[in-house]
Amino acid sequence: MKLGKMNLPLKLKKIDIPFLPSKKILGVDLGSQTIKIVELEQSKNGKWTLKKCAFESLGIAEIPPEEKKTILIERLKEALSREKFSTKRVATSLSGNQVIVRYVKFPKLSAEELAKTIHFEAEAYIPFDIREVDLAFHILGDLVEEGEKKMETVLVAVKKDVIQNRIEILEKVGLEPAIIDIDAFAIESALELARQPVSTERGEAETKETIVVVNLGASVTNLTIIENGISKVVRDIFIAGNTFTKVIQQSLNLDFPKAEELKRKHGLSTEEVATPEITTSEEKSSEKVEVAKVLTTVISDLIKEIQHSIEYYQSQLPEEVQVSRVLLTGGSALLSNIGRYFAQELQLPVEIYNPFLYLNTPVNLPKEINEKNTIFTIAIGLAIRQ
Repeated sequence: MKLGKMNLPLKLKKIDIPFLPSKKILGVDLGSQTIKIVELEQSKNGKWTLKKCAFESLGIAEIPPEEKKTILIERLKEALSREKFSTKRVATSLSGNQVIVRYVKFPKLSAEELAKTIHFEAEAYIPFDIREVDLAFHILGDLVEEGEKKMETVLVAVKKDVIQNRIEILEKVGLEPAIIDIDAFAIESALELARQPVSTERGEAETKETIVVVNLGASVTNLTIIENGISKVVRDIFIAGNTFTKVIQQSLNLDFPKAEELKRKHGLSTEEVATPEITTSEEKSSEKVEVAKVLTTVISDLIKEIQHSIEYYQSQLPEEVQVSRVLLTGGSALLSNIGRYFAQELQLPVEIYNPFLYLNTPVNLPKEINEKNTIFTIAIGLAIRQ
């Protein structure tokens, strides 16, 4: 999804001019625990090839923001030095409680007219001082409501200091910020790689389906409901990988690193997912089952939030639209059996999305990156924004 121009600093405005020639760009996903960088190249037939990618861990310790920022800059420098990417131009993205995405219906205006009045029109929908945010918009289409012509619009607001902080990080390592996107829209771009046409009597047509995408990050879960390739609901849920770890930490009286280790080691054991009622005392006392029990409780809370979002989405439509499947991405999607548990609770097919499947990739893709493929979804979506 291409948003209308944000009120970004002057040095970023120039990249939005539509008639500039396409230039290569790096997709840089700066997560709370990991850095992912992707460089792609598009051939004349439209196929994307993975040229280079990098992965850096930031560590799992909870430290003050400024210290975290210092570590982020150091690790980013290391990755850039090691991989020698061919461009310094960067697309990055944001999410969290300083980012607001709203789907609103404005009176019918042209894009130019809305751009001039966006601050006035948006004020009722933004829970921040309108002077403290940068705004962007995208007009989805026209509709008539109670005899009045309106347009359905995606409205995005991001705190200016959040944008400036991201720009500072990138510039400190010699990168050139070109595009600042939203995590959910970067994921939507990545999923375009997987949208295959279907054969019809009149030729080929785009696949029509409604999917729920759940990006399970460390600090936030990005939920997107995509209808026929266009996002209709975007929501950040603050139950994510670190939440899972903290619940294990508190329940089993462990420190955070040990709880994280057990979470990654055991995940949701097959036995706990299949049969929540454990019968023998030996099974009840096992570390594996205890971790699974704790995880099941907190992941159930997350699934309830997802169900509420699906129900809200369906309630806004004249006819109920059936969700065809759920895609899981992000680091916590790598927990064993989590896809099976989601499918069991949501009663929907669930897949762990591997974005590399839709790229030409080198045969020697490092094992660590290949095993963590789903965490690169956002970075790949950003790299497509050439």
